[in-house]
Amino acid sequence: MGRLCVLLTLVALLGCKHQGAPSTDHSSGVARALIVGIDPTTPPFESLDPKTNQPIGFDVDVMDQIGRIIGAKIVYRIADFKTVFDGLNSRQFDAVISAVTITDDRKKVVSFSDPYVDIAQVVAARKDNSRVKNVQDLSRNDALVGVQTGTTGEHLLLVDALVQDKNLRRYDNVSLALADLKVDAIDAVVDDQPILLNFLSTPEFRGQLIVVGPLSQTESYGIVARKGDTALLQQINAAIKRLRDEGVLDRLVVSYHLR
Repeated sequence: MGRLCVLLTLVALLGCKHQGAPSTDHSSGVARALIVGIDPTTPPFESLDPKTNQPIGFDVDVMDQIGRIIGAKIVYRIADFKTVFDGLNSRQFDAVISAVTITDDRKKVVSFSDPYVDIAQVVAARKDNSRVKNVQDLSRNDALVGVQTGTTGEHLLLVDALVQDKNLRRYDNVSLALADLKVDAIDAVVDDQPILLNFLSTPEFRGQLIVVGPLSQTESYGIVARKGDTALLQQINAAIKRLRDEGVLDRLVVSYHLR
Protein backbone atom coordinates (compact mmCIF):
# COMPACT_ATOMS: atom_id res chain seq x y z
CA MET A 1 0.00 0.00 0.00
CA GLY A 2 2.91 2.39 0.72
CA ARG A 3 4.26 2.10 -2.84
CA LEU A 4 0.77 2.52 -4.29
CA CYS A 5 0.26 5.73 -2.27
CA VAL A 6 3.58 7.10 -3.48
CA LEU A 7 2.67 6.24 -7.07
CA LEU A 8 -0.75 7.88 -6.78
CA THR A 9 0.83 10.94 -5.25
CA LEU A 10 3.30 11.22 -8.14
CA VAL A 11 0.50 10.84 -10.69
CA ALA A 12 -1.50 13.55 -8.96
CA LEU A 13 1.48 15.89 -8.95
CA LEU A 14 2.24 15.27 -12.60
CA GLY A 15 -1.41 15.80 -13.48
CA CYS A 16 -1.32 19.21 -11.82
CA LYS A 17 1.87 20.33 -13.54
CA HIS A 18 1.80 23.39 -15.84
CA GLN A 19 -1.68 24.63 -15.02
CA GLY A 20 -0.72 28.24 -15.64
CA ALA A 21 -0.58 29.84 -12.20
CA PRO A 22 3.04 30.31 -11.11
CA SER A 23 4.22 28.06 -8.32
CA THR A 24 7.28 28.37 -6.13
CA ASP A 25 10.01 25.81 -5.67
CA HIS A 26 10.11 25.97 -1.89
CA SER A 27 13.49 24.25 -1.76
CA SER A 28 15.06 27.16 -3.64
CA GLY A 29 12.51 29.92 -3.09
CA VAL A 30 12.48 30.61 -6.83
CA ALA A 31 9.15 31.10 -8.64
CA ARG A 32 8.77 29.14 -11.84
CA ALA A 33 8.81 30.93 -15.15
CA LEU A 34 5.57 32.15 -16.72
CA ILE A 35 5.97 31.81 -20.49
CA VAL A 36 4.26 34.72 -22.26
CA GLY A 37 3.66 34.88 -26.01
CA ILE A 38 4.21 38.26 -27.66
CA ASP A 39 4.37 39.61 -31.22
CA PRO A 40 6.86 42.50 -30.93
CA THR A 41 5.77 44.44 -34.02
CA THR A 42 3.40 47.02 -32.52
CA PRO A 43 5.23 49.80 -30.68
CA PRO A 44 4.69 51.43 -28.25
CA PHE A 45 3.07 48.30 -26.83
CA GLU A 46 5.73 45.80 -27.87
CA SER A 47 8.82 45.87 -30.04
CA LEU A 48 12.34 44.48 -29.94
CA ASP A 49 15.12 46.47 -28.35
CA PRO A 50 17.74 46.80 -31.13
CA LYS A 51 20.55 46.55 -28.57
CA THR A 52 19.36 43.50 -26.64
CA ASN A 53 16.88 41.95 -29.09
CA GLN A 54 14.50 41.57 -26.15
CA PRO A 55 10.84 42.73 -26.06
CA ILE A 56 10.23 46.22 -24.69
CA GLY A 57 7.19 48.50 -24.46
CA PHE A 58 4.06 49.27 -22.48
CA ASP A 59 2.78 45.68 -22.49
CA VAL A 60 6.16 44.37 -21.38
CA ASP A 61 6.28 46.85 -18.50
CA VAL A 62 2.74 45.88 -17.45
CA MET A 63 3.48 42.14 -17.62
CA ASP A 64 6.75 42.53 -15.74
CA GLN A 65 4.91 44.39 -12.98
CA ILE A 66 2.31 41.62 -12.84
CA GLY A 67 5.08 39.03 -12.61
CA ARG A 68 6.61 40.94 -9.72
CA ILE A 69 3.30 40.97 -7.84
CA ILE A 70 2.39 37.32 -8.40
CA GLY A 71 5.92 36.04 -7.85
CA ALA A 72 6.57 34.79 -11.37
CA LYS A 73 9.59 35.18 -13.61
CA ILE A 74 8.19 36.40 -16.93
CA VAL A 75 9.84 34.78 -19.95
CA TYR A 76 8.76 36.15 -23.34
CA ARG A 77 8.43 33.91 -26.36
CA ILE A 78 8.17 35.58 -29.78
CA ALA A 79 4.99 34.67 -31.66
CA ASP A 80 3.08 35.58 -34.80
CA PHE A 81 -0.15 37.41 -33.99
CA LYS A 82 -2.08 35.38 -36.59
CA THR A 83 -1.36 32.13 -34.73
CA VAL A 84 -0.72 33.31 -31.18
CA PHE A 85 -3.98 31.86 -29.79
CA ASP A 86 -3.19 28.49 -31.39
CA GLY A 87 0.21 28.59 -29.71
CA LEU A 88 -1.41 29.38 -26.37
CA ASN A 89 -3.93 26.55 -26.64
CA SER A 90 -1.20 24.10 -27.69
CA ARG A 91 0.70 25.10 -24.51
CA GLN A 92 3.63 26.80 -26.21
CA PHE A 93 3.08 29.54 -23.62
CA ASP A 94 1.04 30.13 -20.48
CA ALA A 95 -0.38 33.53 -21.42
CA VAL A 96 -0.34 36.14 -24.17
CA ILE A 97 0.13 39.90 -23.97
CA SER A 98 0.32 41.53 -27.38
CA ALA A 99 -2.06 44.49 -27.74
CA VAL A 100 -4.98 42.03 -27.81
CA THR A 101 -8.44 43.61 -27.85
CA ILE A 102 -11.09 41.80 -25.80
CA THR A 103 -13.88 40.61 -28.13
CA ASP A 104 -16.78 38.17 -27.87
CA ASP A 105 -15.45 36.15 -30.83
CA ARG A 106 -12.06 35.69 -29.18
CA LYS A 107 -13.72 34.70 -25.91
CA LYS A 108 -15.01 31.61 -27.72
CA VAL A 109 -11.50 30.17 -27.89
CA VAL A 110 -9.55 31.86 -25.06
CA SER A 111 -10.13 33.64 -21.76
CA PHE A 112 -9.27 37.25 -20.98
CA SER A 113 -8.14 39.10 -17.91
CA ASP A 114 -9.81 42.30 -16.82
CA PRO A 115 -8.92 45.24 -19.13
CA TYR A 116 -5.62 46.97 -18.44
CA VAL A 117 -5.77 49.78 -21.04
CA ASP A 118 -8.32 51.31 -23.46
CA ILE A 119 -7.61 52.37 -27.05
CA ALA A 120 -9.47 53.30 -30.25
CA GLN A 121 -9.13 52.33 -33.92
CA VAL A 122 -8.16 55.08 -36.37
CA VAL A 123 -7.58 55.52 -40.10
CA ALA A 124 -4.30 56.78 -41.57
CA ALA A 125 -3.81 58.09 -45.11
CA ARG A 126 -1.23 59.95 -47.17
CA LYS A 127 -1.11 63.64 -46.33
CA ASP A 128 -1.25 64.58 -50.03
CA ASN A 129 -4.00 62.13 -51.02
CA SER A 130 -7.39 63.20 -52.41
CA ARG A 131 -9.29 59.91 -52.00
CA VAL A 132 -9.44 59.42 -48.22
CA LYS A 133 -10.08 62.52 -46.12
CA ASN A 134 -12.33 60.82 -43.54
CA VAL A 135 -13.67 57.40 -42.57
CA GLN A 136 -16.69 57.68 -44.90
CA ASP A 137 -14.36 57.96 -47.90
CA LEU A 138 -13.25 54.36 -47.37
CA SER A 139 -16.51 53.07 -48.83
CA ARG A 140 -17.48 56.13 -50.83
CA ASN A 141 -14.30 56.05 -52.90
CA ASP A 142 -13.85 52.27 -53.08
CA ALA A 143 -10.56 52.63 -51.22
CA LEU A 144 -7.91 49.94 -50.83
CA VAL A 145 -7.32 49.57 -47.09
CA GLY A 146 -4.43 47.85 -45.35
CA VAL A 147 -4.87 45.99 -42.07
CA GLN A 148 -2.93 43.52 -39.98
CA THR A 149 -4.37 40.04 -40.36
CA GLY A 150 -6.55 38.89 -37.47
CA THR A 151 -6.98 42.31 -35.86
CA THR A 152 -10.17 44.03 -34.75
CA GLY A 153 -9.53 46.65 -37.41
CA GLU A 154 -10.02 44.01 -40.08
CA HIS A 155 -13.18 42.81 -38.34
CA LEU A 156 -14.66 46.30 -37.95
CA LEU A 157 -14.11 47.22 -41.58
CA LEU A 158 -15.98 44.16 -42.80
CA VAL A 159 -18.75 44.08 -40.18
CA ASP A 160 -19.54 47.77 -40.57
CA ALA A 161 -19.43 47.34 -44.35
CA LEU A 162 -16.96 50.17 -44.71
CA VAL A 163 -14.82 48.12 -47.07
CA GLN A 164 -15.56 45.11 -49.24
CA ASP A 165 -13.34 42.10 -48.70
CA LYS A 166 -11.87 42.49 -52.20
CA ASN A 167 -10.59 45.94 -51.19
CA LEU A 168 -8.86 44.77 -48.01
CA ARG A 169 -5.13 44.28 -48.16
CA ARG A 170 -3.94 42.07 -45.31
CA TYR A 171 -0.42 42.23 -43.87
CA ASP A 172 1.60 40.30 -41.30
CA ASN A 173 2.23 43.53 -39.42
CA VAL A 174 1.15 47.16 -39.63
CA SER A 175 4.58 48.50 -40.58
CA LEU A 176 4.34 46.62 -43.90
CA ALA A 177 0.92 48.18 -44.53
CA LEU A 178 2.26 51.66 -43.79
CA ALA A 179 5.20 51.11 -46.15
CA ASP A 180 2.71 50.36 -48.96
CA LEU A 181 0.63 53.39 -47.99
CA LYS A 182 3.72 55.59 -48.17
CA VAL A 183 4.34 54.60 -51.81
CA ASP A 184 0.65 54.96 -52.70
CA ALA A 185 0.09 51.23 -53.25
CA ILE A 186 -2.99 51.43 -50.98
CA ASP A 187 -5.24 54.30 -49.91
CA ALA A 188 -5.42 53.91 -46.12
CA VAL A 189 -4.37 51.84 -43.13
CA VAL A 190 -6.47 50.98 -40.06
CA ASP A 191 -4.98 50.09 -36.70
CA ASP A 192 -4.97 50.99 -33.01
CA GLN A 193 -4.45 54.71 -32.46
CA PRO A 194 -1.31 54.54 -30.25
CA ILE A 195 0.35 52.14 -32.68
CA LEU A 196 -0.35 54.28 -35.74
CA LEU A 197 0.64 57.50 -34.00
CA ASN A 198 3.89 55.89 -32.91
CA PHE A 199 4.77 54.85 -36.46
CA LEU A 200 3.67 58.20 -37.93
CA SER A 201 6.06 59.99 -35.57
CA THR A 202 9.10 58.14 -36.92
CA PRO A 203 11.38 59.65 -39.59
CA GLU A 204 10.21 57.07 -42.12
CA PHE A 205 6.61 58.35 -42.11
CA ARG A 206 6.65 61.74 -40.37
CA GLY A 207 5.05 64.48 -42.48
CA GLN A 208 3.87 62.03 -45.14
CA LEU A 209 1.12 60.07 -43.39
CA ILE A 210 -1.65 61.47 -41.16
CA VAL A 211 -4.62 60.23 -39.14
CA VAL A 212 -7.85 61.24 -40.89
CA GLY A 213 -10.40 60.01 -38.36
CA PRO A 214 -11.54 57.46 -35.78
CA LEU A 215 -12.96 54.11 -36.85
CA SER A 216 -14.26 53.03 -33.44
CA GLN A 217 -14.89 54.17 -29.93
CA THR A 218 -13.04 52.65 -27.01
CA GLU A 219 -11.71 49.09 -27.11
CA SER A 220 -9.98 47.35 -24.24
CA TYR A 221 -6.84 45.23 -24.16
CA GLY A 222 -6.66 42.13 -21.99
CA ILE A 223 -4.09 39.49 -21.11
CA VAL A 224 -5.01 36.14 -22.65
CA ALA A 225 -5.03 32.72 -20.99
CA ARG A 226 -6.37 29.32 -21.89
CA LYS A 227 -10.00 28.58 -21.13
CA GLY A 228 -10.31 27.05 -17.70
CA ASP A 229 -7.05 28.50 -16.41
CA THR A 230 -8.91 30.32 -13.66
CA ALA A 231 -6.10 30.24 -11.10
CA LEU A 232 -3.76 32.20 -13.35
CA LEU A 233 -6.47 34.67 -14.38
CA GLN A 234 -7.40 35.31 -10.76
CA GLN A 235 -3.79 36.14 -9.95
CA ILE A 236 -3.43 38.38 -13.02
CA ASN A 237 -6.70 40.19 -12.29
CA ALA A 238 -5.69 40.81 -8.69
CA ALA A 239 -2.37 42.20 -9.92
CA ILE A 240 -4.06 44.46 -12.49
CA LYS A 241 -6.36 45.82 -9.78
CA ARG A 242 -3.38 46.53 -7.53
CA LEU A 243 -1.49 48.27 -10.36
CA ARG A 244 -4.56 50.39 -11.10
CA ASP A 245 -5.21 51.21 -7.42
CA GLU A 246 -1.56 52.19 -6.89
CA GLY A 247 -1.57 54.42 -9.97
CA VAL A 248 1.07 52.35 -11.78
CA LEU A 249 -1.09 51.79 -14.87
CA ASP A 250 -1.89 55.50 -15.14
CA ARG A 251 1.79 56.39 -14.86
CA LEU A 252 2.69 53.93 -17.61
CA VAL A 253 -0.10 55.26 -19.84
CA VAL A 254 1.28 58.78 -19.44
CA SER A 255 4.88 57.61 -19.89
CA TYR A 256 4.03 55.95 -23.21
CA HIS A 257 1.80 58.84 -24.39
CA LEU A 258 -1.25 56.59 -24.70
CA ARG A 259 -3.65 59.28 -23.52
